[in-house]
This record gives sequence, structure tokens and C-alpha cells, in this order.
Amino acid sequence: MKKTGDTTCLRWIESLLAAFVCWGLGRVTCCLLEVAPDSPVLLLLAGCTFLVYTLDAELPYSPEDHRSYSVIRLAPFVGGAVVATAWSALIFRKEALFGVAILAAISVLYMLPILPGNRRLKDLPMAKTAIVSIGWGISTVLIPALQSAELSTSTVFWLLAYRIAFLVPNILASDWPDRSSDREAGIRTPANSLSNRQFLMVCRSAAAAAAAIAILAAIIGVLPAWILADAVGVVIASAIIGSQAQHRPAKYRLLLDVVALWPLVPALIAQILLG
Repeated sequence: MKKTGDTTCLRWIESLLAAFVCWGLGRVTCCLLEVAPDSPVLLLLAGCTFLVYTLDAELPYSPEDHRSYSVIRLAPFVGGAVVATAWSALIFRKEALFGVAILAAISVLYMLPILPGNRRLKDLPMAKTAIVSIGWGISTVLIPALQSAELSTSTVFWLLAYRIAFLVPNILASDWPDRSSDREAGIRTPANSLSNRQFLMVCRSAAAAAAAIAILAAIIGVLPAWILADAVGVVIASAIIGSQAQHRPAKYRLLLDVVALWPLVPALIAQILLG
């Protein structure tokens, strides 16, 4: 059995890494849309992500996590994230604030049992993967885009579709270690509802969809050509998921999150080369 300290440390690492991934993908969005990075937006994305991941694990509404209620112990860190998030929101455009409001509503419904029957949004059948994917798409693409004026709606739509497809294999694979506890808590996900072969097929199909969107977007010129280098990340994720179909420890999710940060590499290179 793992020590409580080890579990707490892993939980903190997961929350911090998720926050950094959200910050990084928001930064990539700015590069792909060729707009200046907005520091308050990126700070808000990181702060909100840390809050959602930390509170979802710590609040006593997630029996599938088997974790203790210790928000008081986390109060300084949670409070800091709240202050940073609130400060960032003060200088947002109203369009971006609308996106933030949608994201906040999704997060509350996802974490807290406020639906009829004392249920959470992720308790709805097969809803967990879709909700997390949409939430990440809104946070990493839509909010940075809405904060920037005079952007092409079609470009933002293409990037939103691509990024959601890019993240779906990661999100699906992250549910794999939780399939037993999710099933016991009454949460149905592809990971605990499909066979290993079917699960791998869904992951690879999502990866193929992301690659296809990237190729098509580059061909028609709606996104920069280096979007193809961005899509290499989903190929790496697919290879990792395939190699770990049978045995995936909880810590393996950290590697998947690191792979989700791959787009930051070609984005920074493109920024340096293209000025």
C-alpha cells in the first residue's frame, strides 16, 4: 500500500503539471493565432486548472478518488490561486469573460453534486471524457482567442476542433488507471466500458482525427504549416498508449501530461525562426 505522503505528493505533482500544461497550450494558441501572449490570460488558465484538479481530488464528493478531505491544509495554495485568478479576470475583455464563465460553470457542475439526484456532471453516462475535453478546449483555445480582437472565426474553430481531438487520447488514457474506482462510483467512461482492443481503437481514431484536422488545416492555409509538427505529439501519445494498454500505473499519467506539452516545442521554435 502506498504511503499517504506519497499519494499527496503525486496529487500535487498532477495538479501542478496540469496547470503547466494548460498554460503551455494557451501559449501555443497565441503562437498559432499569431497574437501576442496575454500574461493575465495564461495566469488565469494555470490558476483555474490547479484549482479544479486540486479541489476535485480533495473535496469529499469524489469517492472514485479515495482521497481525504484536507482543503484546510491546502488553503494557502488554493487561496493564492484564487487571488491570481481574480486579478487576471479584472482586465479581461467581456467576450473572454463569457468564456471564463462557461468554463467555471462546467467546472462547478463537474466537481459538485448539484444536479438532480445529488449527481455531478461527470456522473452522467460516458460524460466524463467529453466534459474534460470540452473544458480543455475552451481553456486552451477559446479563452485566449476571445481575449484577442479581430481574429478569424473559422481559424479559431479549426484550432478548437484540432486541440480537442489532440487531447482526447490523453484524456482517455488518463481514465485507464481509474477504471475500477470509476466503475465502483457509478461513473461510466470508455476506459471501463470498452474492451482493451476497442479502447485502443477509440484512442487511435481520435489521434488520427487530430492528425487529419492538422493536415487539412495546413493545406487550406487556415493554420500555420508548423501545425504538422504540433501534431507529432498525438503520434507520440498514441505510441505510448499502445505500449501500455494492459498495464498503466497511476504515475504513468504524468508522462502523458508531459507529452501533452509537446506543442510548446514547435511553437517556441516557430516563434524564434519566424520572429
